[in-house]
Amino acid sequence: FLRVQALVVLFDRIVDVENIDHEIVRKLSCKEQDECYHRLGYLNLFNPMLPDHEYRLDLRSWEQRELCKLLVKLGIEEPGENWQDETYQWTKAAEPIPGWALPVGWGTEDEEVGGNGGPRHFGQLYLKYTSDAAGCKPDIPTRKLLMKRVLAGSERDI
Repeated sequence: FLRVQALVVLFDRIVDVENIDHEIVRKLSCKEQDECYHRLGYLNLFNPMLPDHEYRLDLRSWEQRELCKLLVKLGIEEPGENWQDETYQWTKAAEPIPGWALPVGWGTEDEEVGGNGGPRHFGQLYLKYTSDAAGCKPDIPTRKLLMKRVLAGSERDI
């Protein structure tokens, strides 16, 4: 993971953090990408303005669950079938649930539904997010709003 180590060492010197995921991380191998997300954090690398990507999330992790919430918000607000090939497994060892689709309750806040709102706090989620499929269209105001919840949208002194 030498390329990952180089990115970790240089991370605090990168000026345009909004492009790290799209221009650097996504060009690495799957294992290197996973290591980047593990070391640097999903919310430090994710850019809601460029969400089209493949995601493998472990919902037991607070940060991965927070990323899931962002993807759910985009999936609800943006028109079309932008969640593609989505699967959910109860555990890593379990088989994917046949016919699984994004539950309506995942779009609620954590405090709603008696404190059980939002995505589950466990399980493995896989999906491909796309803005390019038929009927899909980016919702720029929603994406800009979500920028406030990630490093890419933070104010920085240069």
